Amino acid sequence: MFDDVIERTFDTLGYMSNTVSTPTADVRDAWTSVSNVAAATDNLAVELDAMNWVAVGAFEGIDHADAAGMVRSVAITERIATAREFSFAAARLQQRLDVMHVVAAGAVEAEGVALDDHVRSTAKWMEHHHGIRWAQAATYVRCALACRRYDKIALAFQAGELSVGHVNAIAGIIPGRFHGELLDAAVDAVAGVQTELIDCAHRHGVDVFGEFCDQIRDRLDPDGRPDRAAEPSRVSLSKTVHGRWKLDGDLSDDDGAMLATRLMDRMAKNRRAEQDATNESESESGASKPCASEQRARALCDLVADGAGAKAPGRVGVYVHIDLEHLQLGPLPSLAEALTDHTAPHSEAALDITVDTLWSLLADADVTPIFTRTGHTLSYGRTRRLAPAILRRIIAHRDRRCRIPGCDQPAIVTDAHHLIEWDADDGPTCPSNCCAGCNFHHHDIHDRGLRVTGDADGELTVTNPDGTPFDATPGYRRPPAVPPDDEPRRE
Repeated sequence: MFDDVIERTFDTLGYMSNTVSTPTADVRDAWTSVSNVAAATDNLAVELDAMNWVAVGAFEGIDHADAAGMVRSVAITERIATAREFSFAAARLQQRLDVMHVVAAGAVEAEGVALDDHVRSTAKWMEHHHGIRWAQAATYVRCALACRRYDKIALAFQAGELSVGHVNAIAGIIPGRFHGELLDAAVDAVAGVQTELIDCAHRHGVDVFGEFCDQIRDRLDPDGRPDRAAEPSRVSLSKTVHGRWKLDGDLSDDDGAMLATRLMDRMAKNRRAEQDATNESESESGASKPCASEQRARALCDLVADGAGAKAPGRVGVYVHIDLEHLQLGPLPSLAEALTDHTAPHSEAALDITVDTLWSLLADADVTPIFTRTGHTLSYGRTRRLAPAILRRIIAHRDRRCRIPGCDQPAIVTDAHHLIEWDADDGPTCPSNCCAGCNFHHHDIHDRGLRVTGDADGELTVTNPDGTPFDATPGYRRPPAVPPDDEPRRE
């Protein structure tokens, strides 16, 4: 049944992409088919929900029986085979769902849904409404473009012969800098070897196939294989589990040499400082010393903090926002309070700071008072249009992120938007009239008619250009437009 829905969706959208010269009635029929597919998918979701409840209940019963030491009435080989087939079924379903995601990404991109919903890109829109990570959403968008360009690849993907990883590798064959005639020629070249690509994908996993596609890309590029030594330095920083961060870098020869030199110099200074601060008895006590990688990490953080304050007034290395109450000793907040407390110590990148780190920073910090004890903040009235640095930090502390619902851009990259416009309506520059708005949504407000009203110190109301309320509820949590035939059965 699910395969039938996927096939109808592919056929309908494929048909629609070639309806430029077809009668209006035919195009209307195509969009009606898409609506019917959406309704059929929601009905399938109801059936899947019911099946999930049955499967979860069955496995819970098996776990209880095993925990109670009950005699197994099913042979271990049969249990293994059943668990394996259940997992394979989930994998097959996931592949079909990947196809559905790719088809949806193509439709959202082609129709400009993201911009209409005031979201900066299709990938960002899917991240929010599909409840997936941005990287996965971007993969779906790339795969949608590949399926639009290569008909045989699209059919093989639809039939379950290719995974989303294979299609994503094919999408990466053509360099992003190709445009015009060069792009057209590259698309034609790849389209001519679709059968060979599908055959190679059948014989290899995603990683090996990806390397094969990279080789094709190198041959397509008239400039040949890029000179790795001439490529710019790249650094990625991502948050992992347990509150940890992962830093990866690929630096040029010069950048790497300069960083290594500065790190070694700072590590040496830190070691000398530790030796001066440690007396002989402590050193003889056998206290463990940090390993080289720990010393290097500390040196890197020290260099960043020093560099941040090099051209800033005072001794500023990083701004940390905190309410006075958080510095006072008292009972720890409950878990519910901790999860809903938006005034917890945090950086201007909207990243929370632990208590230990906070006190470590305060040990050698300058304190800039922003809020008075009564909670009143600074106001510049009509004396200036642009919010000064101190007011921007007030807004950053209060809002933490862009105030448009669903946007997660941290305050450090936002503008101070006047709710009552400075030029047209004589709006003041003060906390109650200024809220954090990312660059995209700030332009959305001034250029595309998005409206934000209310008190920035309290609740804000966001309205679409047509006057309807702005709704940022993720799509996966919204009820279907057409109610499913049946409610899920929970047995």
